[in-house]
Amino acid sequence: MTHRMKKTLLATAATAALALCTTAANAAFQPFTVDEGSVPGTAANTFEAGKLTGNYVEDVTVNRDGTFNTSLLFNAGTFGDVQGGTVSNSFLTSASAPFAAAGQYGIYATLTGNGTYVTSASGTLFTFTPGGTLTLSIDPTNDTTFSGIGVAGNTANDFTIGQGLVTGGEGTLRAGCVPSGSINCGSFGTNTSFALTTQGESYFTLPRPFYRFSLESGQFDFIDVNNFGTQRTTGSLDAVFIGGGPTVIPEPGSIALLGIGLLGLAIGLRRHVRA
Repeated sequence: MTHRMKKTLLATAATAALALCTTAANAAFQPFTVDEGSVPGTAANTFEAGKLTGNYVEDVTVNRDGTFNTSLLFNAGTFGDVQGGTVSNSFLTSASAPFAAAGQYGIYATLTGNGTYVTSASGTLFTFTPGGTLTLSIDPTNDTTFSGIGVAGNTANDFTIGQGLVTGGEGTLRAGCVPSGSINCGSFGTNTSFALTTQGESYFTLPRPFYRFSLESGQFDFIDVNNFGTQRTTGSLDAVFIGGGPTVIPEPGSIALLGIGLLGLAIGLRRHVRA
């Protein structure tokens, strides 16, 4: 092998490893295109986004046997772009003029899950097990109301745009939070499969095929793990989509192994070049 070829392989291996790291870091902000004109009563409007952001209410049941069950209602407020900013040209609920005029609509989701929890001196770790459900819906006339985790009001014209099953995730409750006045006591991340309905394909128009997974992450307020039974908490949540689409995102383990392998190749070639 020539000296020049060794240097070329070394550079290629290092570049590939860095590209994988970059892909993993950007996986949470994969772009998708929204066609708001597909919502009945909403004016034609298309834009690119990277996430959905909003607040949620959650009922958590903490069991004595170290298991938990949860049901939450997410009320989306804005779209975020791929740089982490806010998409301003949208008719979604919190939009400002001129998008706050007639034609404004809402998006909400329900998520159920279950799993196990372990408490230590540093806090409590919640681990989701596969099997919960995710349903993402549109309220075309923005008149659906919510009572806790319940959906009320005029729901007759609401329709589902996406569904999925919980595949895993974790949440961490910090030690030291107290029942009264404690906010942002913990954080979580939930992974689900994701598939669009026919109406969802008209709303999320790109990429094709659409992303196969969704990631829900956010913060939550106080949960008393010593108070067995059902209790209510609130928090904020970001929802993003990954997997499939324009770029297939490898699993984190695959990224790590392939990245280590490529870096190992780069180190080996460097040693060989110096020899």
